Amino acid sequence: MMHRRLTISVAFALVCIVILAFVFGCTSGAKHNMMHSVDSEYEFLVEMIPHHQEAVDSAGETAARTLRPELRAFTQEIMSAQSIEIDAMQAWLAEWYPGKSDMAAYKPMMRPTAGLSSDRADQSFLEDMIMHHSMAVMMADRIVKGNLTERPELLQLADDIIRTQNAEIERMETWLLEWYGIKIRSHMNH
Repeated sequence: MMHRRLTISVAFALVCIVILAFVFGCTSGAKHNMMHSVDSEYEFLVEMIPHHQEAVDSAGETAARTLRPELRAFTQEIMSAQSIEIDAMQAWLAEWYPGKSDMAAYKPMMRPTAGLSSDRADQSFLEDMIMHHSMAVMMADRIVKGNLTERPELLQLADDIIRTQNAEIERMETWLLEWYGIKIRSHMNH
């Protein structure tokens, strides 16, 4: 059992490393099968809306299934915060880019959990949401450090995503260690 957990941890860490290497190595216009490089505030909004929606949907499924009250409360926090952010981003997209497409080339990042035991589905959610949050942090960091916007409200949102989701990643990493004995250190504090 311990060997299996170690193998899963190593495989998950390698997947995260490959994703991080690809994201930081992307050139403008290069597509990733999950997300592409963000080169403008418009791209950030178009891509972050479905990214957040996937987190909301996955958190809702987990809230309905988990037997852990602390995880249920956590998923409620994700759904609440990210739903508010989706509404703000949709409004900005409509106001700042009227008539421009809001269709993203987004591909889901979260694995399906149907058919898994509640405990195994919780583990899958935590593992996937860590990677999912790491991607959001990288995108938000790109907006800030890449000087892709001068809009204070978008800079504030990016800062909020970086701060909040890094804290949530740390909480999920703690639970993976406490509940499953899996140690993952997958994010960078931006």
